[in-house]
Order: sequence, then C-alpha cells, then structure tokens
Amino acid sequence: MGESFESVNAAKVKLFDYIEVFYNQHRIHSTIGYAAPAEVDRAAAESTCPRERLTPKVILT
Repeated sequence: MGESFESVNAAKVKLFDYIEVFYNQHRIHSTIGYAAPAEVDRAAAESTCPRERLTPKVILT
C-alpha cells in the first residue's frame, strides 16, 4: 500500500523533502498573489525589467 522506510529518520527525511521541494513550490501562496513560488520565480527570471526581477509582485486584497 504505502512506502516502507528503514527507520523513522528515513521517513522524516522523505517527508521533509516532499514538503519543502515539491509541495511548497507548487501550492499557491496568498502573499504572492495566489501564485505558486515556482511560477513567481519563473516569471521573475523571464522579466526584462531588472526591478521586476528583484521585487516580487504582491497583490493585497
């Protein structure tokens, strides 16, 4: 059914990796305009305006 781990520590490492590397980069965040961090980073990297690359766009509602 699920994944088996050799130790509790191995399970914790796998869970931390999932949360920090996958989940937090793909879930939307209200503080950055209801966008995913990966989307914001990608848009900033593609921006031609240096100021936009350095300043995240925050939309307050």
